[in-house]
Amino acid sequence: MGVATKIGEIAKKRGIPLKELSRRADIPYTTLYNAVKRDSKIDIETARKIAAALGISVLELDPDACERGELKAFNELISLVAEDEVNGNYHFSDSSDLNFIRTQLRDKWIPSVSAKYNVSPELLRAMVSYSGKDELSDEWSKDAIWPESTDKERARSAFRQLSNDWRKETAINWQIEILRNRFKQNYNNAVFEALMQLYQDNDAFTKELADRLEGLVYNLPPKAPAEK
Repeated sequence: MGVATKIGEIAKKRGIPLKELSRRADIPYTTLYNAVKRDSKIDIETARKIAAALGISVLELDPDACERGELKAFNELISLVAEDEVNGNYHFSDSSDLNFIRTQLRDKWIPSVSAKYNVSPELLRAMVSYSGKDELSDEWSKDAIWPESTDKERARSAFRQLSNDWRKETAINWQIEILRNRFKQNYNNAVFEALMQLYQDNDAFTKELADRLEGLVYNLPPKAPAEK
């Protein structure tokens, strides 16, 4: 079953006529109708618009979308920024703020990466952020109102009110269980990339992760812990 057929089935289950769906997604009705009828190939940007109009993730329509489009674009953008940073390919010598330099390098490469993988620039900016850990902590400490869905706000509010670690660990396990059901076969890629946002470049914890993963790839024995 192709993406277009899935769109037709989900729209039917949700009681959304294709004409209304085309209006919500800002896509010509004849284009959507013909695609669903013939199960024609749908590009990732169009699939994302339709998914948003249906109130679902684009990965529910196309489980490989992240791997083909967003994930490849994300990885290439990160690599290009890192390469420029290592080789000194920037002209921001008046600034010692590494996050500022990386953000400028990111914005330099976004147009070409966006065009290559047909991924929106706005999404790439959201995926590759160099705002810095302290800024995020400040926002949390001020109980900032995040521009997200009511359900996310409810989940965050409930998590903050949990009284001990075992309850919080239970909440995290529930998060993992729900995400596994949502992303299905693409679950590992999606969660790995999300968790990588918590790691910093070139620190001891990131090095430990890289060492362990390379050990998995090459079947190397685990390193003995360093003596204290």
